[in-house]
Amino acid sequence: IDQWTCRFLVPRDTPEGNYFIEIIITDRDGSQERFSQPYTVDASAPDLEVRLLGDARRGEAVRVEAQQRFTEADRALHGPRRRARILSDVQRVRVEAESGETMMLRQVRPGLWRGSWQVPEDAPESVSLRTTAYDMAGNRGEQTLDVDITE
Repeated sequence: IDQWTCRFLVPRDTPEGNYFIEIIITDRDGSQERFSQPYTVDASAPDLEVRLLGDARRGEAVRVEAQQRFTEADRALHGPRRRARILSDVQRVRVEAESGETMMLRQVRPGLWRGSWQVPEDAPESVSLRTTAYDMAGNRGEQTLDVDITE
């Protein structure tokens, strides 16, 4: 078969960082194989830069873009060479308007997400869009973008 899966719990108070787990496989005949496998404890929320690509006009659609930022926590965990991989660890991005409308952004390349927001005809002069990003480790980061609505 040559495939196996293992899950283990990491204590909550384990500091973020890179670790190794020692794997010991014991065959039926009692012989053993030993492996060392790296893993990362990541408890930091993803950080996004959120912006509109154009003006938010009542009754019109405007593009929303979210770019994942490489944070100091990412740099400390993974070093500068793994930047491309880290910038793609966000699994989904959701944007919610004050009106309750929710839109899911679509990943267009690693670390970059886009979607379209239909500005309501009756939108006030200023609207807040709350963006929530979820990463592979289950961490959640939230941001609010205040948007001025133009005529």
